[in-house]
Amino acid sequence: MQLGGAESALREMVERQHNELATCKSELHQLQRRLQQQTHYDEALDDALRRESVLKDAAAEQQARLKYLENVNASLVAALDSAKKELGSSQKEFSQIIEQREKLDKARCEAERH
Repeated sequence: MQLGGAESALREMVERQHNELATCKSELHQLQRRLQQQTHYDEALDDALRRESVLKDAAAEQQARLKYLENVNASLVAALDSAKKELGSSQKEFSQIIEQREKLDKARCEAERH
């Protein structure tokens, strides 16, 4: 009888350990799935960070291009202003030359009449 009671106790203990083992396996599978999900999240985050870095580099490059173009534009505006001033001076000189020529023509006509 003692042997039967010990055998029964041993079977209960084995069954409990088997149930605990099944529970541990189930928890292990859940943890593995969570770890796999976390790995996917980490990979997605790494990808996002790489893309962000690429976009930041591209934005910095565009900013540098914009600054360059602003400088070129400022140079062109200054050159245009200078050309306008030169043109204005040249137009004044041209007008003065025409006036002087008209005066000379008039004076020559007067001289030829006399």
